[in-house]
Amino acid sequence: MPPKKPTYPHSLYDSISEERQNYLLNPQNRDYYITHLYHTYGRRVYSVKVGWKWVYVRSNAHVQRMRLSKFKEIAMSNWIRDSKADASFQAYKDTGSYKRTDKNWYTKYGFKVNPERHTLLELIEIHGES
Repeated sequence: MPPKKPTYPHSLYDSISEERQNYLLNPQNRDYYITHLYHTYGRRVYSVKVGWKWVYVRSNAHVQRMRLSKFKEIAMSNWIRDSKADASFQAYKDTGSYKRTDKNWYTKYGFKVNPERHTLLELIEIHGES
């Protein structure tokens, strides 16, 4: 018998990590975690519970039930935003300018193609093929 998943939420406060990327881009049934998301009311700390068909997103102000496909769009959008910001911050640390000189910066964040040149739905489709 497989071990039971914990009933308490897993904390993913670091905006860029391999673990957060996996939870956002590959949501699995019974995932339960807390992370920062940019959603209806701005960037807040949300508790996310993933089910078979529905995802519950809860903050202190509201609870929203959404389809898994809609959550995948929101999660991909958040991951793109966070990865672009982190790449710019890394470029600033290295060169003193926010302009990214590395043309393949997106491969470090798990993208196969440049997210600035494709629509959100194309990226979800491309990422889902792997």
